[in-house]
Amino acid sequence: MTVFAKFMKAFGPAKECRPASSAALEKYASLLPQELLQHWRDVGWCAYGEGLIWVIDPDQLVDVLDDWLGHGHGAIPFCRSAFADVFVWHEDSVKSLTVQSGNFDEAMSSIEVFFNGPLCSDWYVDDMLQRKLFRKVLKRLGRLRFDQCYAFEPVLALGGTGEAETTKIVKIREYLGILSQIVSVDKGPSG
Repeated sequence: MTVFAKFMKAFGPAKECRPASSAALEKYASLLPQELLQHWRDVGWCAYGEGLIWVIDPDQLVDVLDDWLGHGHGAIPFCRSAFADVFVWHEDSVKSLTVQSGNFDEAMSSIEVFFNGPLCSDWYVDDMLQRKLFRKVLKRLGRLRFDQCYAFEPVLALGGTGEAETTKIVKIREYLGILSQIVSVDKGPSG
């Protein structure tokens, strides 16, 4: 049983699962917390909550983060939301990159506490992951695949309203690349 049992119970069964490769497990063995690597071994890379949150292969997005954080940033993406926000392991803590606003904030110093704490909290899921909006968009557009996200059109930085009716399904890598050209990253007081 995974160490993220509370998280998995809160979000229901994993969907769209892909097994974590032995190459990825070896590559990230000394770079990511062992709890996350064990979850990859036990479950793989999957969607949870009908696609509200995804545990991902870091290689899917790590190079795209260069556009946001600069080369040599050292952030390793391990999770992302349906709306393309990215959670990374960076400097021994979980940080979130909120792509519509450019906020890059520390969320938690423990990956296990992050999964079994904030991600299991209604206030966090409703506010940070936009669960109510997600449900409307899911009903309107259907489920995402592992390489897709819901995108606002126009993006909020260009006057978008952020309403369910202004969303569409796009490829996440390309969307993050475009947003990185529009939205500036705010690395907070310590960044």
